[in-house]
Amino acid sequence: MDIESAPSAPTGHGANNTTTEKNALGAQTSRESSKYAGHPASLQEEGVLEYRPRHKYMISRPRALQYTYKSQVYTSEGDLTEQSGEDAAKEAGIDKARERLDLFIDLIWVGIISNLSEVFSSDAFGSEDASPSKAFLFFVLVFLPTWRVWNGIREILNNYYMDDVVQRTYIFLLLVLSVFFGNNLAYITEYPERAKVLSISLYLFIRSSLVLIEVVYAIFIPWLRRLVLLTSLLYLPSIALWTTGIYLDGSKALGPVFAAIVLDYTVPLILDSTKTKDALLAGYGKALDPHHFTSRMGSFFIITLGEGVLQLVKDGPLGIGVTRTCGLAVWSLCLYFLLAQIYFNRDGSRVYVPAVLQKGWRTWLWLTYHIPTFMSTLTLSAGIMFIVQQNAAKFDAETNDSNTETLSGDEVTQLTRSAIWTVAISLAIVMMAMFGMALLNQPRDPAKSLRINNRYLRLAGRPLFSVIVVAIASDKNIDSETFLGTCSLLMTCVSIWEYSSSLERAGGFFETKKSAASSRVASHE
Repeated sequence: MDIESAPSAPTGHGANNTTTEKNALGAQTSRESSKYAGHPASLQEEGVLEYRPRHKYMISRPRALQYTYKSQVYTSEGDLTEQSGEDAAKEAGIDKARERLDLFIDLIWVGIISNLSEVFSSDAFGSEDASPSKAFLFFVLVFLPTWRVWNGIREILNNYYMDDVVQRTYIFLLLVLSVFFGNNLAYITEYPERAKVLSISLYLFIRSSLVLIEVVYAIFIPWLRRLVLLTSLLYLPSIALWTTGIYLDGSKALGPVFAAIVLDYTVPLILDSTKTKDALLAGYGKALDPHHFTSRMGSFFIITLGEGVLQLVKDGPLGIGVTRTCGLAVWSLCLYFLLAQIYFNRDGSRVYVPAVLQKGWRTWLWLTYHIPTFMSTLTLSAGIMFIVQQNAAKFDAETNDSNTETLSGDEVTQLTRSAIWTVAISLAIVMMAMFGMALLNQPRDPAKSLRINNRYLRLAGRPLFSVIVVAIASDKNIDSETFLGTCSLLMTCVSIWEYSSSLERAGGFFETKKSAASSRVASHE
């Protein structure tokens, strides 16, 4: 069949492996070398050997790390399900190198995310006439294309990571454009028209660059050619709408921009459809590296949480010494900490099939749930930060807050109510989205293996928390300190319930010495 490289047979462990192992251990003593002599597989089994990514050429021939053909997933080395131990070790080496690059990319996006949060904060709490609902709608229009830029870079590294000179240069250029794009976001509320033109132009340039690199790769990857052509054609209406948004002033541009965003998010769904692959792409399509994919989604969630944590420390918003505002910081940090715990707890199952490893709509729905999670986490941090700043200005005479020094008491009260509602709705959205994400996994725990095997009971606290927190926010007499403290205590209860209900049935409250010894024996068997 006409594929980039035919699936190869699994690599065995023979004389070549023995030679490789000896070279890798050449720096060790002769005693250590003799220890492993005649055992070509032992080093790999004990995890002694590590492999760097391919480092043979300055310019590597483009290849897809994985792709699908007739619903079967292949890697550049062959069938994904047929890997030797050495293949797995080499793949681990690629993953480590890619993770380091991902980490550097995230450094840039920490700043971009901070600007996004500031966009919402200035619109929602900048003046008495501010409207959090309008600010949120505007924030959505800004966030969605911004996240598409990050996700586009993720897809390139997920599908084509090679780490040669050409790709390093290309990634660097993308990061330069991302810096310009993120820097421009800081001015979108102060100079909306000028910033709009620059933001859309940079966005289109970045999106075009992501398609252009695949055009180049398609020269070397035959199955990619139809996909690139179809992708380019499907994005043409979106480009036209974005361009229209550049030339329209004010609110007139909202319609074309919204339609363009919808198209940008719809095109990947069309391209990933089985019908599209069979009818137009001869059965070929891109395939996810599921572990890299889930890792990157988790990393972006941590970035959004990190924005809230950063604001609790940056510029010393709590004032000098231990003040009453420090209590708000404790409640806020508790919320961020518990949100991270709940996110990575999934549904509490010990054995499960992740949503991204299941075919069909589950992967796309899992990805879709992340988008409101990311947005609401940022609006949550903006609301919390406004509450912290107002309390610091009220209870600490040495704190000067430029956002509120010209506001009257009634104006501050009104904006604080808006901040409380923002925090409540943001928390409710995040918890409900994580509830939906968790249910997309398929549990495989044996019956009666956990304290509570019914995952709906284990996760019941999430929707219950969402309802209660919104009800509490509706109380007009509640103050911000009491509200944040109540939210933190409620989320603590949810976290403890999920943690305790997902314990293995054979366990208990405290691990005894006998139980610890039994666990060590079992791990060595």
